[in-house]
Amino acid sequence: MPIARFRFYAPLNDHLPPELRLRSILRQFQAGTSVHDHIEALGVPKEEIELILANGESVDFSYLLQHGDRISLYPKFQSIDITPVKMAANKR
Repeated sequence: MPIARFRFYAPLNDHLPPELRLRSILRQFQAGTSVHDHIEALGVPKEEIELILANGESVDFSYLLQHGDRISLYPKFQSIDITPVKMAANKR
């Protein structure tokens, strides 16, 4: 049976069982299985995911897994409004 390796980064690990956190997770799958199917099965809300890479290339939730894939999942990135800091620096 084909296998793919999943790795969740940063706070996405909070949704995983403790024994699966902060490490690569090997998942067996059948042909026609999408990344979304495995994310859902592992209990990670897709709304929390900003970026999915399959073997270093950006893909979406419908990407169909291939044997040997390395899937990296990154959380939504928080942005910080630094406008007040920039304005204060310009007044000096």
